[in-house]
Amino acid sequence: MAPPDPRAIILAEHEAYNRQDLDRLMSYYATDAVILDGNGTVMHQGSDAVRSAMVQVFERMPDVHVDWPEIFQVGEWVAVHDIVPNWKFADAPGQREMQWVALYRVVNGKIKQLQLFS
Repeated sequence: MAPPDPRAIILAEHEAYNRQDLDRLMSYYATDAVILDGNGTVMHQGSDAVRSAMVQVFERMPDVHVDWPEIFQVGEWVAVHDIVPNWKFADAPGQREMQWVALYRVVNGKIKQLQLFS
C-alpha cells in the first residue's frame, strides 16, 4: 500500500484548521512534531505543545480562516502560501492580513515539521 500523499495531508489539515476541528487537525501531526519560525527557532515541540498553540489561536480568533492560493510538493516536503485576512495578534489590538510561506515535512502520513516564513 502506498503511503499517504503529503499534499493531500496538508490540504486536509488546512480544511480542519478552517473548521476549527482541533481533534481532526491534530490527527495530521506526529507526536514529535515541531513548529519552527523562519530562522529555525523552535516555537512548539511535541503534539501537546502544537495542540496548545492551536487552542490559543482558535480562542483568540473564533472566525479565523486561511486561504492557500499556492501549494506544491517535492517528495515529503509541501510548501504553502497561506493568507489569513483577519489575523489578530495576542499582544496587539485589531486585525490585519497575515501572509507566510509554510514549509511542511510529512513522513508516513504525519506532519513532522512545520516552518513558518513571514
